[in-house]
Amino acid sequence: MENSKRGSIPMQENLKLSKSQGASTPAELKRMQNVPYASAEKLKLSKSQGASTPVEMKCMQNVPYALAVGSIMYAVRCTRPDVAFA
Repeated sequence: MENSKRGSIPMQENLKLSKSQGASTPAELKRMQNVPYASAEKLKLSKSQGASTPVEMKCMQNVPYALAVGSIMYAVRCTRPDVAFA
């Protein structure tokens, strides 16, 4: 990792990113369906939508959100820098 260039992202040796699950032929593209975005443009989030009971809060503590978001951001930065730095 010492010899990595400035601005590059060091990767583990066995880590590989690929887009093999996407459509590869025009026929496959035709069969694919549009999927709406997970978040809406005018989506309003509030504290009242979060966990409110002690049981819900305890359950949410076991969800590794930071790890999931970090992994997604790493993949975006490696595969789509135009999106990551927009």
